[in-house]
Amino acid sequence: MSQRGALTAAVIGLVTMAGCAANAASPSATSAPVGGDTLVTVTVTASPMATPTPTPTAPASAVVVDWDSGRGTPESQAPDPSPSGWYAAAFGSPPDGQGKVLYLTLDDGPGISTRDTLDVLGAHDAKATFFVVGTQAAASPDTIAAIKAAGHAVGTHTWDHADLTTLSAPDVRQELETTAQAAGSGPCMRPPYGNIDAASGSESVDLRLQPILWTAQAYDWKQSATTAQIVSDIKARTAPGAVVLLHDGGGDRSKTVEALRELLPYWKSQGYQLKPVPACL
Repeated sequence: MSQRGALTAAVIGLVTMAGCAANAASPSATSAPVGGDTLVTVTVTASPMATPTPTPTAPASAVVVDWDSGRGTPESQAPDPSPSGWYAAAFGSPPDGQGKVLYLTLDDGPGISTRDTLDVLGAHDAKATFFVVGTQAAASPDTIAAIKAAGHAVGTHTWDHADLTTLSAPDVRQELETTAQAAGSGPCMRPPYGNIDAASGSESVDLRLQPILWTAQAYDWKQSATTAQIVSDIKARTAPGAVVLLHDGGGDRSKTVEALRELLPYWKSQGYQLKPVPACL
């Protein structure tokens, strides 16, 4: 593939809370703070590289990520990422412009609970987006095929659930490219732990992988999580255009599956449609 020109990506904010494991350490700021966040502008010149398979077709665009004032709080108290920047970049409008649509996303699979998750989604004619880990995808090609055959979207969640903010630019590329190739994923990615900075954001955009965070979660990855707590937390955060984060991998997610058995009919009764993240198709 021919060398692409310089790409400038503005990324506001460095590190948010953990999405599915313990907190990662925040990298230090590299420029003067602006309004409580750090504004970093990076110019990246892409080097020649092999084209991932399949080739993402979404146009590259600036990635703007904006976290609210809750950064640095313990993971059990950390708020969901503010949708003011990344959401508009991914969806083209803020959540309240989406109508009664929910975007259910499932991380860390394929895992032992993925097939059960697919069964529950199928029973309710609900579509979701699976952000898969490369090592898991490479070991479970039949499950990846089943996800796609059921009409769900597949996104990249790195090769081995690495914190991208701790890696060099070549390593970030390798984490994303190898996973995209193994899973045949769409043109989107979710950074593990929700951690993304100027460097990793620029590499992602240069690969035409749109970062997708979330607006609602229930910490279902914790061993202490209960089905009732997952259901209650997600119901409280349900709103038009919400991007819901749950997990189908990384361990036994039977509690999440049971929570979905309650949440899916509840969402339907409230008039919501569940669709794949458009940027991942």
